[in-house]
Amino acid sequence: LGATMSFLLVFRANAASDRYWQGKTVLTKTFAGLRHMIMMMCVSAKGGVSCEAWRERRQHAAEDVNDIKASMARVNCVRLVLAYTVALKLHMRIANDGYVRGVIDAEQKRMVDMDRIRLRGLLTRQEFEIVNSMVPIFNDTGLTQGCMRLAPRNIEDALDRPLASHYEVDVVPDIRQPLAILMFIRLEIVKHMNEPYGFRDRYAKVMMGICDGTSTLFEQITTLITTPIPFPYVHLCKLMLVSFLMSIPLVTKPSDGVFQNVCMPGLVAMSLLGIDAIATELAEPFGDDKNDLDVTGMITTLEEECMHFLDLSGDARALGAFRSYEICDGALVLDDPRVPCEFLCLCSQVTFAGEQGGDEENPDSVEAESDLLIFRPRRTPLLRGRATTAPRARPSSRGSAPAQRAESFDEDDPREPLLSASRDEAAEGSAQFRPAGSSLGGSTVFRPLAEISSEGTLV
Repeated sequence: LGATMSFLLVFRANAASDRYWQGKTVLTKTFAGLRHMIMMMCVSAKGGVSCEAWRERRQHAAEDVNDIKASMARVNCVRLVLAYTVALKLHMRIANDGYVRGVIDAEQKRMVDMDRIRLRGLLTRQEFEIVNSMVPIFNDTGLTQGCMRLAPRNIEDALDRPLASHYEVDVVPDIRQPLAILMFIRLEIVKHMNEPYGFRDRYAKVMMGICDGTSTLFEQITTLITTPIPFPYVHLCKLMLVSFLMSIPLVTKPSDGVFQNVCMPGLVAMSLLGIDAIATELAEPFGDDKNDLDVTGMITTLEEECMHFLDLSGDARALGAFRSYEICDGALVLDDPRVPCEFLCLCSQVTFAGEQGGDEENPDSVEAESDLLIFRPRRTPLLRGRATTAPRARPSSRGSAPAQRAESFDEDDPREPLLSASRDEAAEGSAQFRPAGSSLGGSTVFRPLAEISSEGTLV
């Protein structure tokens, strides 16, 4: 009995270890591919006069419309890639229990809501409503109520509202959130292919290949989560372990002494129970326990890297389009240092505390600064922003630059705020958003395009 039980336990531990390292390998490949895609987009986007001057002389020139469109392409690529990683973590939270057992508890539901808040800060309203409709949780109420921009009250509601003990999950096969965002990325790649400001089709082929590999890796992650070690095998190991431990006192001899009858059985029991606990812990590597894979930390690292990539590519306009949203320690849900206290969001999709211009249909969405939530720049050398956003520029009367074709944007389009800063405000903002040791310093001052109307259109 002891030999058979030991063999089964060791075999189960090896299988669990293989699952853990397979999960680590798949995650590493996923983030490496996405990082490669962002670097290719930052480098291969041709841009205009300013981008060409930066590539040749590491200096900026006066921007033209192609430089701004290239900045738009980089911003959309970065925000969609970050949104994919957040959606992947959301998918892991639901799939770990929801797709296997059909229910998730209140703690998992609260973390899912926080992931949805992060998605709203990176996606436009239309994109978020599409992705949010794919969250397969029954009897779930909306977090943003269709507001134009993410406001402090949305996160307060997600943190403070009472939750049920458990929530049922729809296990019917359907499209998942990461695949929808991956489709947005593919559309964005095709949109900028062979454009005067964009990249050649050979670069698009490489990026499409990365999307194909990311989709395959997503299926592997889903398979690892939804296909655990067979329950009959785990049940047999547990049963034989309990039977073995209960039978040890029946075969002891009092004449063998305390060491043989007490110490040795105790050591054997501790070893076997330890192997069983290790196997249980490693079998599900995509959870939120401290011994699980740190997906949240990988997302935070990717956010930092994206900001440095934009800085190294000389795109101060795209760098200034992102903002860090910080949450106070008292509002954190889990007592785990890996739970992020801040995350990156798009300036156009967030209403900062005390700022006007939120949801026009719901004026109550713009509230005073909360005790739990603080909108302020990230307190690291990477992002040093301002407490307020730049006002819209007035129409310019200068005629030094040639007139460009008018191009208007929808109010939910993330490209719009890239075109809404005046010359002085944009120069100041880009300087404060530069990383420590930024290559944008010195005499090369960021100069935005002057021909910007008050409605955020090119004239």
